[in-house]
Amino acid sequence: MRLSTMRKMWPLYRSWDLRARMEMLGSFACSKIHVSVSGTFSSQLPSSNSSGSCSRSSKEVVAVVVVVVAATVVVVVVAATVVVVVVVVVVVVVAAVVHVVVVVVVVVVVVVVVVVVVVVVVVALR
Repeated sequence: MRLSTMRKMWPLYRSWDLRARMEMLGSFACSKIHVSVSGTFSSQLPSSNSSGSCSRSSKEVVAVVVVVVAATVVVVVVAATVVVVVVVVVVVVVAAVVHVVVVVVVVVVVVVVVVVVVVVVVVALR
């Protein structure tokens, strides 16, 4: 890291103003880090603007949103699958041991859980 970059970052370490720290961290996180052949690091800080945020292209923003939504969907689907498998195992065990009435109640509970998971997914993706 160049000395000029370190000087620009110094207010971050001595400032008690949280907003100033966040703006400084945001501008530093948006900086382009380069690695030269010799292995030394250099950083080019973007020109500072009033908001302290970096400008990103719409393709980058869309890519980030797509990745976040895809990760959320995968996590919810895996969690729902685990819940359904556990409930099915419980239903099979209960059916082998107890009356048919209990099995009907467990099936109703499974349906309610699946509906709740679907509603949570739909609300989370909005």
